[in-house]
Amino acid sequence: MLHVVAAAAVASAPFWLGPSFAGHPLVAQTDGGVLVYGNCKIPEGQDEGGCSPPLQLQDRTTCERNVVALDVVPRHIYRLRGSGIAADYGESSIDVGSGHTTTTVFANSDRFARRATKAMRRRGHAHPRPLSAPVYPAAVLKELKRVIVASHTPRSAEEIGNALGLGPGVVRARVRLARLLPAGTLRNVPVPTRSWAQVQHDRQIAFAAQTHQAQQRFGLTRAQVRRAVRRARGLTGSC
Repeated sequence: MLHVVAAAAVASAPFWLGPSFAGHPLVAQTDGGVLVYGNCKIPEGQDEGGCSPPLQLQDRTTCERNVVALDVVPRHIYRLRGSGIAADYGESSIDVGSGHTTTTVFANSDRFARRATKAMRRRGHAHPRPLSAPVYPAAVLKELKRVIVASHTPRSAEEIGNALGLGPGVVRARVRLARLLPAGTLRNVPVPTRSWAQVQHDRQIAFAAQTHQAQQRFGLTRAQVRRAVRRARGLTGSC
């Protein structure tokens, strides 16, 4: 449900595009904190199905949303405006990680989405500034360490993926993300001793815990559920 943006709501958003962008005014904010630019217009002759506004921004933490936590492989990962890292998922959707924030840009075209990522700025800044590198939870860094260590061999992404239990596209994306982080970020991160299959099991427990079904579904004690949730922090979309 959309409602008119209040000044306090805008001030709380880590990134925005000002009161208007490319001729589209800031018109609304959803209950989930999405900033909406421009009005939605249903195409002529279309009576059903609704429509999407020209541009939306949504801020989450890097613990809630990151490349490792998502089950969708980005088509391109690249450095943006200094040390920020962008993940392009296609369909005019781009995540920008900087500090502890992941800002997702949804637009009506790929070009418009990229334009917005270059222009977004923090509240109170008159112009866009260089972005700091994203900061990820320990579980995310461990999974990046898993693939970066495995990549130090002549094996292909397919062979590495088979050995780790990951798809080759996932391997490539995680290696790419790891290599874009500041030098030394993964130096003291331990290589995971638990397999990716075991990590996936922890994720499933954590997902079930969100609806208070983990103990019954997996036959675990409350303490065991808590340990699994802690281990999967940063890998489930909820923190």
